[in-house]
Amino acid sequence: MKAIKGIYVIWFRDIIRFFREKPRIIGMIGQPLLYLLIMGTGLASTIRPVQLPEGFDYIDFMYPGIICMSVLFTSVFSAISIVWDREFGFLKEVLVAPVPRWAVALGKALGGSTISMIQASILLFIAPFIGLRLSILTLIKLWFVLFLFPLP
Repeated sequence: MKAIKGIYVIWFRDIIRFFREKPRIIGMIGQPLLYLLIMGTGLASTIRPVQLPEGFDYIDFMYPGIICMSVLFTSVFSAISIVWDREFGFLKEVLVAPVPRWAVALGKALGGSTISMIQASILLFIAPFIGLRLSILTLIKLWFVLFLFPLP
């Protein structure tokens, strides 16, 4: 029971810290959109002369990579937060607590994965607005894979 409570507390702390950092939320949404709008449309215009399959759009090709890149960057930032916790003494307090160390690690991993899923969900939500058609089954599969993707 202590392990489950420890996992929940570490997870909940990461979620609260995420929503309190407004610049991080803006950057989380802005970075993929910049890649999509600037690089996607810019590179798409240079690819036009090449023989493309019918119905193929360069944005369709680039969008899954942008989602994966965003999830990985968010996961790396979550991992870096462990270093910040160590520097400010929070990690020492957590490791002294009567909670197994694997519970602390799992709580941090689930917190990072949840934050990554929030970002991926936002990106998948805007997919129809840029012309991508995704079925409900495809979305469920994507969410499952993207949830497991950032876990160590």
